[in-house]
Amino acid sequence: MDKTKGKDLHKAVRNRGMVLIAIGTAVMGLAVFFLLHIYQNKNEEIFRTLIEENLTSTHQGQASDIRGIIRETGGLLEKLADVYADTAEGGGSGAYLEAIRELEYLYEVDYYPAEGLQEALKAAGLTEGGREIRNRLEKGETVVSDIFLHGGKEPVYVFSILAPAERDGSFTGVFCAYLNADLLLWTSEKQKYDHADNMLLRRGGELILDGSDYVEGLYNLYDDLEEMKIPVAKVELVRDAMQSDETRLVVLKSPRQGEFYMLTSPLGYNDWMLLSITHSNEVRGYAAPIMKNTVLLVAVLLIFLALLLGGGWCVYARQREKILHSQARYELLAEFSDTVLFIYDCAAKNLVFTPNITSRYQIPKSDVIRPFDGNALLTLLHPQDAEILRDMLKNTDQFGKNQAKSVTLRFLNREGEYRWMRCQGQLLQDKHGKPLSVVGKLSDVHEMKAKEQELIESSSADALTGALNRRAAQERIEELLTHVRCGFLFMLDVDDFKKINDSRGHTAGDALLVSLVEGIRKEFRQEDITGRIGGDEFVIFMPDTGDAAVACQKAESLLARLPALGEGMSVSIGIAAFPADGDTYQALYEKADAAMYQAKRLGKHRYSLFTEDSAGS
Repeated sequence: MDKTKGKDLHKAVRNRGMVLIAIGTAVMGLAVFFLLHIYQNKNEEIFRTLIEENLTSTHQGQASDIRGIIRETGGLLEKLADVYADTAEGGGSGAYLEAIRELEYLYEVDYYPAEGLQEALKAAGLTEGGREIRNRLEKGETVVSDIFLHGGKEPVYVFSILAPAERDGSFTGVFCAYLNADLLLWTSEKQKYDHADNMLLRRGGELILDGSDYVEGLYNLYDDLEEMKIPVAKVELVRDAMQSDETRLVVLKSPRQGEFYMLTSPLGYNDWMLLSITHSNEVRGYAAPIMKNTVLLVAVLLIFLALLLGGGWCVYARQREKILHSQARYELLAEFSDTVLFIYDCAAKNLVFTPNITSRYQIPKSDVIRPFDGNALLTLLHPQDAEILRDMLKNTDQFGKNQAKSVTLRFLNREGEYRWMRCQGQLLQDKHGKPLSVVGKLSDVHEMKAKEQELIESSSADALTGALNRRAAQERIEELLTHVRCGFLFMLDVDDFKKINDSRGHTAGDALLVSLVEGIRKEFRQEDITGRIGGDEFVIFMPDTGDAAVACQKAESLLARLPALGEGMSVSIGIAAFPADGDTYQALYEKADAAMYQAKRLGKHRYSLFTEDSAGS
């Protein structure tokens, strides 16, 4: 028999190990997948932030460089005009003009006298608004033209900057610098960003320069966005950005081209806007190798961990098999004994009984009980005894050295009845005195406990009626008040009991009291306390009842039952609620007594709930 059980245990251990490995592998795979998903999302968030930061930085730097070129060129022309004003007939300005022409980024620099201003404006690409431009120049303003085609055989697209020249306070002409249109999208090596496309356009969306190509009048930004099926709400964000005087970033998503970022900045001249666009897919390509290497590293670590766990499980399985083999022999020995053994692991907080407990008590075979987890003990022990067992197992300092500790508990048997058991345990400690386990046994002491209870009840019972006597009733009720949440105390007094004794004799009076107690026991629950506290006075305590309607119904039913119990049977009942009317026996007794006398004043043979009016009457 021992050999067969050992084989079964070996097979159970092996099967359980395979199941645990499979479950562990699945859980680990899900966890790794989840973590990699989070890591990928975090990676994309980081790259998105980098895209925004880099694009914003280079875009703003480029806009600043373009404005700087225009300001620098305008400043040079203004200095040239100052030299012209300070020299006779502009003699010194000629050499200065030649020096400026040597600058690499200038396509051409010329001087036009006031008499030929119309020709100068035409040459500078300012064919419209001539009167307004002349007024601005005469007021000393520097003017920047739009892009236009300039030159002879090989014309190029340029834009011009005009600065007025004066002598003796009079407008005499203009100095005009021609700059390649490419400078409006020029990017220094410091500001260069390989993944951005730069464009020059007007606030209305008309494209002027697309890279190095002059495309004015051919394309419109909003038309392109509509073709890309960008949502209307997003297009409106772009319109707002184009009308803003600040740098704006808008993130767009196209079904065909994916996600891309758009930055706009006003250049401050001619309604020009600098537009920079970058597609996130171009930058995310850098994240793919990082993610691939990460997955490879995780895979290697998982393989290593799986090998480590497999080796550890083999060692554990061998040790577990030895323990189970020893336990099988231990269980076989327990089957030949009526004594139930148990062991409580102080570290794991697990309580295990020998299998023979299942033949008599409500516990599944080989079930491990965790006594400190909620209601784990309620299917095994009486609710009032669960805390006693927990205290014994928890407070191990109560155990004397090499001495057993004993408590008496009520266990629920398979017939649904509680039986008294003596639980004896002894503490096992390591060499440092640390508690390891409590080992003990359960012995059936139900018959002995029943005899003790009979002796206690016989000494606490009223000799005539069998109800509890005054002292026992008070003690039982006071004990209940310490651990119940609510209840009702009934005070009963037989109406005109003295007349019954005088007219019918004490024998008839005693029989009436006995019948009254029998009626109370039939009407009230088994767990309710009934006590005789005087000649014709009784108390009843209903624990764990909080509804006053239930208490009143009990009183009415008892009053209706009384006429059948004996001729002239009549009682007055007072009721006090716990804890609303008092949280001690004495307080409840006084309130119920006051309510009882209120019932008598109202005509007897009735009940009365305690109220403040009862106390004042």
